[in-house]
Amino acid sequence: MPQLRCIHRRTPDRLHKAVGQTKLANRYGVPESQVFVEPMPHGCAFDDAPLGNKHCHYEKVVETTKACPEAECKVTAVYVAWQKVQD
Repeated sequence: MPQLRCIHRRTPDRLHKAVGQTKLANRYGVPESQVFVEPMPHGCAFDDAPLGNKHCHYEKVVETTKACPEAECKVTAVYVAWQKVQD
């Protein structure tokens, strides 16, 4: 019987970004090359210096560009940014 290995729970940033790009590409019907995700900033995590609660977090902001201004126009690109929110 093969021995099971424990997999680290935290997803590497690179893999997390790729999964997010794939989901957004599927949601908006664009190729993954047209999904642009900024790296998530640091500074609000408990273990960031100085240690302790920073009373903030980052929320994902998704914006799209379309081929024309009408609502039924096709999405051509997706952009993901992060906005700092105070708790």
